[in-house]
Amino acid sequence: MQVSRPDGTLDRGRFERWVLEQIGGSPHIINPEKEAREDLEKNREKLFKSVLPHKSPGDANLTSGEQEWVERRYQRHYVDVYNAWMARRNEAVRKYNAMMSEFDRFNAARQ
Repeated sequence: MQVSRPDGTLDRGRFERWVLEQIGGSPHIINPEKEAREDLEKNREKLFKSVLPHKSPGDANLTSGEQEWVERRYQRHYVDVYNAWMARRNEAVRKYNAMMSEFDRFNAARQ
């Protein structure tokens, strides 16, 4: 990765683009809430069946206990997915900050 300019100075912008490429894009575009919502909708029927295998999601004859059980399963799934995406975002932020700090330290040592 060439990050120096012809005059010998370092190009922070070029290095930052490279860092973002290495970590899979900007950590700020990772939206755990959106990802969890979309995953819940995609898996709603499977989650329902995991709780009540002999009923269908459109069944209007659920008892209040069954409905509460299903809702708790949905909530637990949402939280699990949300936490996984939050961890992914936090790791991307950590890597970005570490790499950019190292660049800044290296650049300062050159001057």
